[in-house]
Amino acid sequence: MRGLLVGTESVLNSLIRWCTQDMFLHFEGFEPLPLAPAARAVATEALKAARLNNVLFAFVMAGQRILTAVSNRQFKLNALDLGMVVNMIMSSASLRTGESWTPVCLSRYNDKAFAYAYISFLEGSDVGVVFISMASDGEQFYAISQQAALVKKALQQPSCTDAIAEALANSPIDLRTTSIAGVGSREAWESQGVAAGSKIPRQSLIAPVPQGQTSLLEGVIHAAYYALGIQQYFSSAVAPSYRTRRRVKMLIRNYGRCRLLLRSAKVPCQICVATDHECFYVYLAAEYQVFLAVPRGISVGVIGQFYQWVRNQETHIFLGQIPTW
Repeated sequence: MRGLLVGTESVLNSLIRWCTQDMFLHFEGFEPLPLAPAARAVATEALKAARLNNVLFAFVMAGQRILTAVSNRQFKLNALDLGMVVNMIMSSASLRTGESWTPVCLSRYNDKAFAYAYISFLEGSDVGVVFISMASDGEQFYAISQQAALVKKALQQPSCTDAIAEALANSPIDLRTTSIAGVGSREAWESQGVAAGSKIPRQSLIAPVPQGQTSLLEGVIHAAYYALGIQQYFSSAVAPSYRTRRRVKMLIRNYGRCRLLLRSAKVPCQICVATDHECFYVYLAAEYQVFLAVPRGISVGVIGQFYQWVRNQETHIFLGQIPTW
């Protein structure tokens, strides 16, 4: 077995880190990049215009998050297959340099054959354009390369590239800042208790937040929301005092314990587990799932505030239904 795994160390190590330091393991989904709808629409329309034969799907990635995606109408995009492709790309610096053409296994599509991934990143950035093709010949590579160049050109429009850069700089979103999202200057943010050096999202990155409706979110340690119907999830930034590998791993493990206790429960179901300093709340329904880690003693109203915040931000933090060619 060790011989068969030679050369996969970086991919496996990256996947393990992703599963222990992120919500990826808990959801059969992927995480979109929070972005203003107008900027996302530019990227989506560029991908939709790149229609090619034998292409299963294409997507634009920003780090490990998905900016937009388009799928062949005869192919159902599976989030786990997408996650494996993203992990492979992020674990290999060579795949993020120049143009790459590499075989990939999409186990949920066909575990006995390879598809081929065309990968090309915008120079000097973490934004990449990826096409997954059933054909592997040189003509297919050339055709995809031409379309990818047009997509990259669209992404480099000032209005689009600035919005993407802002989204990358402020992801994951810090829920402590959402209740004062309309305040203009850094000094004003810091006067509200946001630490110097914290990332402050522009108003366009998230939708306007009604004043007073998110006050409890300032105390949240971490929160996540999974929309099952579209296989997409949102995961917030972890509170500064918990931003160590050991403490993040503790948060993810306690979510896992909550899910284990609910393994035989009929949905909808919920559970709250308290430790010495935190409370972990998990709610599982047929349409969505909520995960919250909060300090002990916080009002239960934080659950409703987080749910309403997500509903208000849906067009900014999710892709919605994946468009097709």
